Amino acid sequence: MVHAEDAGTVPASALAAPSPTAGAVAPAPRNDETVAACVNAAETAQREQSAHRLRSARSLLLACAQTTCPAIVRNDCATWLSEVDRLMPSVVVQARDANGNELLDVRVIVDGELVTSHLDGLAVDVDPGRQLFRFEAAGTLPLEQQILIREGEKGRSLVVSLAPAPPLPPPPREPARRAPPLTHVFGGLAIAGTAGLTYFGLRGRADAANLWDDCGKTKSCSRSEVAPVRRELAAADVSLGVGLLSLGAAIFFYLRDQPSRSHQGVKPDLLLAPGAARFGVQAAF
Repeated sequence: MVHAEDAGTVPASALAAPSPTAGAVAPAPRNDETVAACVNAAETAQREQSAHRLRSARSLLLACAQTTCPAIVRNDCATWLSEVDRLMPSVVVQARDANGNELLDVRVIVDGELVTSHLDGLAVDVDPGRQLFRFEAAGTLPLEQQILIREGEKGRSLVVSLAPAPPLPPPPREPARRAPPLTHVFGGLAIAGTAGLTYFGLRGRADAANLWDDCGKTKSCSRSEVAPVRRELAAADVSLGVGLLSLGAAIFFYLRDQPSRSHQGVKPDLLLAPGAARFGVQAAF
């Protein structure tokens, strides 16, 4: 029997606790896989905390502190989570370019892990110990620094200056196209052939016209009078042939020794034989 004077010593929780028959809802049953996952997360978190990988430990402790885990595991994880939060260091990164302008779109990578891709003035959690920080921003050279981070150090200021990236090199220029020597030789012969054709052709035609007026109409021209005219006209024909063949040879050697993108798939074709000559260009389409 509880006396009135003893009522004040009874815990309030005991007085307010509902009886099993008061319609209380029992916790939802948990399956074996959920329990195993909670236990595994708690055990792994302890190992990660011992290795000073506090960010990984915190993520695991958040998982095993959920209401879906058994109460004993949940309570332990919540206790460990408070301890990890107390030990977790954090940094506040400020980056500027060479002109002193503040940079916001900066990637911060710690020991190969991206911790943030944008600076917003908020502290970023990092693991304690000697860490390799890498800072990256568009238009600047990446910066790497070894920084010693201490447990429990909150909001440590890291100010970095990023140097501008060097300009991209200009695209490679195509080498100057130089005509091979044979192109010049045959080009000169082509010019000489054209000049010979012009000279002997015009002179032969003029002499032939004069010869026609003198004795051609009466067909009384002697061989000595006709022979010079024939030689001039023959020289004009030879000059024409030499000019055409030399021009073809000059183009052939130029295309053969000067490959370029515009000539890909283009193949010169030259044939010289007694009594015959041919020049052409073969192209693949």
